[in-house]
Amino acid sequence: MKKTIFLTIVVTIINIRVSQCQQYVAFPVDSAKWREYHTQMSTPGSYTWQEIDYFLNGDSVLNSLVYHKLYQSRINGEYYSVGPYGVPYNAIYGGFYNVLIGYIREISKTIYFLEDGQITETILYDFNNLSIGDSVYGQYPIVNIDSIFIDNVYRKRYLISAYTMDSLFLIEGIGYSSGLFPSFNEFENSDDLICFSKNNQIIWMNLYAQSQYPCETILKISNNNLNKYKIYPNPSQGKIYLNTNFNIKSIEITNILGIAIYNNTINNFQNTYEIDLTTIPKGIYFVKLDNGVQIHTEKIIKN
Repeated sequence: MKKTIFLTIVVTIINIRVSQCQQYVAFPVDSAKWREYHTQMSTPGSYTWQEIDYFLNGDSVLNSLVYHKLYQSRINGEYYSVGPYGVPYNAIYGGFYNVLIGYIREISKTIYFLEDGQITETILYDFNNLSIGDSVYGQYPIVNIDSIFIDNVYRKRYLISAYTMDSLFLIEGIGYSSGLFPSFNEFENSDDLICFSKNNQIIWMNLYAQSQYPCETILKISNNNLNKYKIYPNPSQGKIYLNTNFNIKSIEITNILGIAIYNNTINNFQNTYEIDLTTIPKGIYFVKLDNGVQIHTEKIIKN
């Protein structure tokens, strides 16, 4: 009788833990940010790196489907005399902020990504019935499955066998430990998700990388300024208008090759600024607004 009671208790505890581990955690829909570091050996003993933020801000309806807008910011680099591999880091300068790169949506545990300007979406993650031995992207097998307690819930964590410098994990509701967009093949380089935050609260961090790059810096760049710039109409057949309450120092417009076709320094900015594009060819252009603190970049289309 005692053995039966003991086994019943053990089975009950196991079932509770399994149910906790099996509770699916959906992908975020807004106010989430991924801070990443990407390093690459440029010459023997010398590395270059780029600090990148991806973040969700606002929704958009495309092809009758609701997507969450995904932005990217490439942060200006800094020089480190000693990097995580014991050698100097050569910084990459010339960062840009708040560039809309695409859209994300989730349905039935599958996360889709639609690149800005494209019409066909791709599968970014598929969390349906993943088991040990299954492969992600058709070639990288899952070798272990466990759970990790993050933000007051248990999330499944999948260990992926890939050619990376560090162990590669896939975590429900966050993504890969190598970054939002996975990196499976690393040779003399490294791709790492440093921190993940929601609602300006860090809920996950790479403990090893945290010793080199404090996660608190993930909150330094505010997304609120996104809602304080407005460029319209877009698409445009000629004139466009910029409306903002911030003082703009300069405006630059480049084509898809990065060649500047408009550049103007503003000494006395008003709330609304007019730019005449009637003489430029039809196509895709990028408006860069510099307020002296950040550079906001937005894509426009000339019809």
